[in-house]
Amino acid sequence: MFEDANNVLSSGGSFTHNSITSSSSLRLGGLTPIHYLWKEISPDAVHDSPERPNLSEITPSAAREQVIQEIMTWIRNPQRSHNIARIRGAEGSGKTVISQEVAERCAEHGMLAASFFFLRGSSDRNHTRVRRFCTTLAYQLALNIPELKEGIEKVIEADPSVPRKAVGAQFKKLILEPIAQNELSRRHDLPCVIVVDGVDDCLDGTYQSSILRCIFLSLEQLNFPFCFVITSQPNSCAIRELDSPPYDGQRWALDLDNRKYATLADAVVGELCDLWITLYDLAKAWNTQIQTTVYILLLLYFIYILYDVATHESL
Repeated sequence: MFEDANNVLSSGGSFTHNSITSSSSLRLGGLTPIHYLWKEISPDAVHDSPERPNLSEITPSAAREQVIQEIMTWIRNPQRSHNIARIRGAEGSGKTVISQEVAERCAEHGMLAASFFFLRGSSDRNHTRVRRFCTTLAYQLALNIPELKEGIEKVIEADPSVPRKAVGAQFKKLILEPIAQNELSRRHDLPCVIVVDGVDDCLDGTYQSSILRCIFLSLEQLNFPFCFVITSQPNSCAIRELDSPPYDGQRWALDLDNRKYATLADAVVGELCDLWITLYDLAKAWNTQIQTTVYILLLLYFIYILYDVATHESL
């Protein structure tokens, strides 16, 4: 009779039940703060989203594995002098494959705090992703770092409109303020890496700048506990800002275009991986017949490339 009851008053054999709903619950539409925040994120931007192409079966080439190991060494170095790793490379250089592998390895070892992958070839969807960049990071931080969850939930309870504010305001409220309330810098066992892939896929430079301003703002905070791994193409607004004073002295720079592949096959695999990611992202908006046609053409292209590689290496 009293299952799940609350505020029950017993008086002379009769029972009066008053259910009181908090004002914050009403403001959140009856949702818990973390569920309310979840409705404001981009789930397919997270590294382990089922909406992302499955790259787990792709073995990194020797050249890419060396890059991945360098990034992981930088991440694990407690004495690193920079909190941003800027990975720059032209289309086809394997930036997303590398970012995905780094995110997966960090997650496996409990080092990944959050990840965000922009969508190649869709400026409209990336506009939505920019608005949900901070909420998506905050949601992951709340799940991966219990110390931050309560602070993030309090922000949502106090002002449910925060997820719809400007990106900079979101970043301050949902990420910087909860971090400032916890002395996370003294903890060395917490996830510490935030991976942001494909900032250049926000074709509008204003969007790229809004993301970077959030990251730059974090660098100004005393004892900020996280480091960023950021990838972009060489000529993007994001790279120009990262490579200009005063931020050029605050990031570790890694240029993929200066790396030589061990074999022609390594380069081909890289091109095909990036092509697959692009088509996968775009095909989700197409009908089944177009998707099938594209996959068949991609398979034929793959066979042609393999034949071409075999012919050249036999010469």
